[in-house]
Amino acid sequence: MRLVYGIAAAVCLAFPLQAQTLKGSSQLTFKGDDRVQENTSLTVTRCGGEERILRLKTAMSWNENEKGGEGSVKLDVLKPGQKKPLFSIERKDAVGAAFDLNSQNCLMTVDLGIEDLSWWGVYDLAKGGNLFDTMVPPRSFCLASKRENGQPLAECGYTAGFYVPSDDQIAQPEYGSRSIGNLLLAKGLQVTQLRFTAANDNRARELRSYWDERWSVNLVENLNGRPVTWAASKTLTERPLSLRVEWVEAGLAAIIPLTADGFDIGRATLPDGIKAEVLK
Repeated sequence: MRLVYGIAAAVCLAFPLQAQTLKGSSQLTFKGDDRVQENTSLTVTRCGGEERILRLKTAMSWNENEKGGEGSVKLDVLKPGQKKPLFSIERKDAVGAAFDLNSQNCLMTVDLGIEDLSWWGVYDLAKGGNLFDTMVPPRSFCLASKRENGQPLAECGYTAGFYVPSDDQIAQPEYGSRSIGNLLLAKGLQVTQLRFTAANDNRARELRSYWDERWSVNLVENLNGRPVTWAASKTLTERPLSLRVEWVEAGLAAIIPLTADGFDIGRATLPDGIKAEVLK
């Protein structure tokens, strides 16, 4: 498990103007060579049009003479003036958490990194649901939706991720024995999945290996393939945008064009032997 040591590094929070940190506390306790780091923060924001208080608690424990450690994250979402949470979100084996709070998104990303495997859980803070888990950092961006006075409008609030099932998950209907990962696209509480499959089971096992393969997802311009940042996507909505999915060690890449309605699979560019299907 990747462990973040130190008081300041244990929790990573980034708040735009729509959120305000009320207060926070941090405590490091010692018992022989054992250490326990506990952090609490209170943040006020608006989720789903309602004012909410986010009470985030993180804990990490480790031994000075041993590698690794254990961590957990718990978030309570409250109405102002009330002690009982509307709902709580808790994940064990978590390194830390970060908020994505703006006029379109109200999300929490929990870092679930285990040893050399990168892993995040993405949660909606308006209703409390787990949108998806992802093996690549979640990407938030904007797309062109409709034109007003001849100009495209930037519709934000899209978040993308990529989940690769383990061998004991491939029997689930959203995967299958030839699965090599699902591209995930969330807008609000709706999540669309694009399933990638290989030509045979052996190739599929290679491309979804947690230890021998790596994956990446980037937002790119269709015209030149250059990466686009979240901020730039708000000003580039008149240009077609795509998600580029890479199986890094295998040297494979798929380009999936996007519209305001989601994946434009009819214009996708796929490697030889790889198929893609939007799941209903």
